[in-house]
Amino acid sequence: MDITTDKSIHISKNKVGLRNLVAKFIDQDKYHGILAFYHSEDEYQKDYRLSFISRQSSLDESGNLKTNSTDPKRYTFILGANQSCNTADKRFIELQKKKNIAVEDVTSAFSVSTLTKEFYTE
Repeated sequence: MDITTDKSIHISKNKVGLRNLVAKFIDQDKYHGILAFYHSEDEYQKDYRLSFISRQSSLDESGNLKTNSTDPKRYTFILGANQSCNTADKRFIELQKKKNIAVEDVTSAFSVSTLTKEFYTE
């Protein structure tokens, strides 16, 4: 999903608000997750944001509805002229190696815990 924001929105500082704009499109029928690109109509804001937003519901062992969703302050990257973009690039390269990509694959690829584990392993 490609979203152009108003000039007054600072993409680099606005994680939760931008996420919430897109989260409402997850219907859990056709869409369990969305990759959203946010860029500003302000030509002086050179950076943009890539966010992965997901929500899935299931029943637990007791029959209670359980909803899992991505954290509003994670699964998001600032990209563009002022950023290195290495982390997001590596994540997409890993995803491209898979034949069928599921929501769980994207969640794992962009997970902060996965990135932290890789950082300390290297």
